[in-house]
Amino acid sequence: WDGNESDTIHFSGTFDGNGHTISNLQLPSEGDTSGIWGQTNPTSIIRNTNFINIKSPVKSTDNYGIVGFNTGIIENIYVEMTVSTGGSTDIRSGGGVVGTNEFRGKVSNCISVIKTDGLDSSKYFGALAGLNQGVLENSFAIVYGNEYNQVSLISFDNGTSLASSLYAHRDLKEATSRAIAKEAPFGAFSSMMWVIEPNK
Repeated sequence: WDGNESDTIHFSGTFDGNGHTISNLQLPSEGDTSGIWGQTNPTSIIRNTNFINIKSPVKSTDNYGIVGFNTGIIENIYVEMTVSTGGSTDIRSGGGVVGTNEFRGKVSNCISVIKTDGLDSSKYFGALAGLNQGVLENSFAIVYGNEYNQVSLISFDNGTSLASSLYAHRDLKEATSRAIAKEAPFGAFSSMMWVIEPNK
């Protein structure tokens, strides 16, 4: 996204992955907002998709995530991302699912698994959202790696966050076991076992 405010160039439709996986992508470093979708319109819906082995931009942008700047609906998304860029304490740009969830945006039923070994220790990152101004609900994040303590669930939140949690540890196995104990106490979860129930 190059900063153009025209709604005619932003994603407006429905992307339904039907449980399929998009993998092995490096998010671009060009422009103000970076993502598989740079910016979405309020009519947009992105759902039912796994994003595996996603890498953050080489250099930080104002907003980045699977969606850079969201004004629509994001639901039933699973993300595995390796993070090497983030924002300062004043501008926390990155998010695992969304860079900025604008006041019209809604993010629900999402899981992010964030690896932070390459994150600069002076930078910060939001495991689900860099900035939440809208609604974020029924989601959780697993964070692991050397700089796991630089990552929060949402870097800056002045919206509405419901039933969403962060599970963090230097070791992936320990971070995952903490998540399973709370989120799936009678089993396990992974992208291979992700059960999609549309419209729920």
